[in-house]
Amino acid sequence: MITDSSITAQIIENLLFLLISSLAAFSVSSAYPLKINLLHIPTPVVAGESIMLKCKYELGNETLYSVKWYKNMGEFFRYVPASDPPFKTFRQIGINVD
Repeated sequence: MITDSSITAQIIENLLFLLISSLAAFSVSSAYPLKINLLHIPTPVVAGESIMLKCKYELGNETLYSVKWYKNMGEFFRYVPASDPPFKTFRQIGINVD
């Protein structure tokens, strides 16, 4: 749950930075290995309201290494399929991940 209504633009900026910086991690064997089909961040956000962030993507022939979500340049969620456990959350003011 994101409870800070002023962070939507910051989240989008951070996500775009993350996506752009993540492209370098993919193999250069194909021209465009990562395709973002949907990036949904509800707006406006009401304090105390639950929301769901969504990112749907295609990797082509590549393998997913990780998905990370940030608020104010601080990571609050990480998914690494090869890790045990694959999901990890980090404390951020105004965010509860469930």
